[in-house]
Amino acid sequence: MLECFGRKKPIYVGLAIYFLASLGCALSGDIYILIVLRFFQAVGACANMVAARALVRDLFEDKELAQVFSLLMVVVAVSSILAPTLGGLITIQFGWRLFFASLSILTLLTFFGVYFRLSQGKSANVTHCLKLKPVLRNYREVILNKQFAIYAISGSISYAGIYSYLSGSPHIYMELYKVSKTTYSIIFAIIAAGLIGSALVSYFQARTDMAMILVMSGAEFFAFILLNFGRKKWKQLTL
Repeated sequence: MLECFGRKKPIYVGLAIYFLASLGCALSGDIYILIVLRFFQAVGACANMVAARALVRDLFEDKELAQVFSLLMVVVAVSSILAPTLGGLITIQFGWRLFFASLSILTLLTFFGVYFRLSQGKSANVTHCLKLKPVLRNYREVILNKQFAIYAISGSISYAGIYSYLSGSPHIYMELYKVSKTTYSIIFAIIAAGLIGSALVSYFQARTDMAMILVMSGAEFFAFILLNFGRKKWKQLTL
């Protein structure tokens, strides 16, 4: 789709789907309708995530790609980490409907930003429009490529771990280990800093001594160990 219609048109379609789905969620009165609309929210969001990666390849040279992709990963990581917190605050203070309404407003702001500020990138090429046989042939070539399979599997496992942690860690820490909300927030912040820091490594390694990066990573890991296990050991020693 990005090759056939250019970069911006699919972004507009994705934003429109996300906007309408978010608005529908805000007005929804049935849980099943809400679930369906959440699915369409994901469809609209995915379209823009794919387009963003394509634009990076269009607008930057090969030697800059690693740094730009690292910054893009930071944006994704930060949004995944901040969204539950901000969403929870909005829901507690104003209700869940206003949360979805705020997403609609943010989508409109994003639309105007894309329209006025975002570069076009690669132009549309009608020769790449959807044709079943070439598409299936290209998919077959990609899937059978061993290098692609290695990168795809490793990336999928990485994202699976991140989102499993985001969805399951509150229950594990606060329900099973009886960690207070304040302590869990600290643990969450430290691990979030690690995720963001790992994405920034490629960006800073060209400008910063690698030894310093390793020292900072080690210090963060040490702090995480102390926070998770130090409290338990301290209680054992004081008994």
